[in-house]
Amino acid sequence: MFKKIDSWVLYLFIIIFFIIIILYGSLLRHQILGGEKFSKISRIALFISEIPSNTKKIIFPKYDLVSKKHKNKKKITSNNPVDNDLLLLLSRYSPKKNKFVVEIIDIKKFKVLHQYEIVNRNEINKYINDKKEFKDFNNRPFNKYIMKSPLILEDGSIIFQLEYGPLVRKNFCGDIMWINYEDLYHHYISKYKDDYIFVPSSKYPYSDTVKKYRKNFGFKDDSITKLNLDGKIIFQKSLIEILKDNSLFSESLFKNDDPIHLNKIEPVLEDTKYFEKDDLFLSSPALSAIIHYRPSTNKVVNYLVGEFSLQHDVDVVSDKEISIFNNNQYGKDTKYSEILIYNFETKKFTKKLKDQLEKNNFKTKFQGLHQILSNGSIFLEETIHGRILFFNNEDKLYFEYVNKYKNNSYMLGWSSIIDDKKLIKKILNLIDSKKCKKFDK
Repeated sequence: MFKKIDSWVLYLFIIIFFIIIILYGSLLRHQILGGEKFSKISRIALFISEIPSNTKKIIFPKYDLVSKKHKNKKKITSNNPVDNDLLLLLSRYSPKKNKFVVEIIDIKKFKVLHQYEIVNRNEINKYINDKKEFKDFNNRPFNKYIMKSPLILEDGSIIFQLEYGPLVRKNFCGDIMWINYEDLYHHYISKYKDDYIFVPSSKYPYSDTVKKYRKNFGFKDDSITKLNLDGKIIFQKSLIEILKDNSLFSESLFKNDDPIHLNKIEPVLEDTKYFEKDDLFLSSPALSAIIHYRPSTNKVVNYLVGEFSLQHDVDVVSDKEISIFNNNQYGKDTKYSEILIYNFETKKFTKKLKDQLEKNNFKTKFQGLHQILSNGSIFLEETIHGRILFFNNEDKLYFEYVNKYKNNSYMLGWSSIIDDKKLIKKILNLIDSKKCKKFDK
């Protein structure tokens, strides 16, 4: 039989327990805000607090390469003939090769015309082994080096990033031209005119504002990064600094290590009534916000929230409209992802392809993108389930592609349609010249 515990012992235990909780919380706050005193014990407190999230990462890895959602679908389903000479720049995981590849595909015949392969691990690591911010990247399995958001240039070279890793440029035959490992680059690469690109990056060393709250590496200080085509940074600005400068900053941003998660920087190419040339539209899914930013004055012109959640991708589609790929994770009706159009004149949202996306059971909880072409056709990528849908300007399905092998589909890496006629002609000329060794299909 257990002895009855005296009430004073129970009360004492409760008091001591609450004191321990308060001390633990103080140490945890001290570590998060970058305090230097009690650093050893506060780091232990932070380690304990991260046990649940780290366990979740081990059991449920964020990037699972395989999906069974489309196991009953064909690899290619064509409902309507494509009446344009377009090319598909397809970034996908190849289960046969156990690594990512990028392919140039003739979408009329769905024939692979040319292929680039992921950069060799040793070629990357010799540059970044001594950089502590690349520790997690170096520990990543090689088959999860993702050739993310490839951008093809007129000489046939491609620029891609390795998803919280370096930025890489390869020539048409697959040789490395340069590797930029100054920051951890991630998400979408946007071309600006003919000479520059914008890429989100996690800035380190941290910006001045972040330094006040965080000392140790691990926080994602997501930044606008503009580079030339030689891979040199010519402009960089922390989004947290931008929010602070525009009275949109809160210390609550430091409650987790990834409070912004910048995934798209969309540059404005010409002046309109509602935009200025060189304005930027920034997509922050962690804030569920689209931020209209003007670098020339360092001002946030518009801060859009409310009709979307955990979105990926924003594009300028007219002189008064932007489109948003809404992953649609919060709210009442979250069964399908959406394409939203926001009109700055009416200040209203409308939905495109709503019935078609529901009919095709299109949903990606994270990742994903859309591309509205100049002729009104729409390209979509269901990234984590390895599927592409391409609709014509009458909302009819051109084709459905599933990155399928046996009974599974495999992850994609933010593919795109090439519709620039001049660029297409140059790419086809390079392919016809056959100056590179035969690639493996």
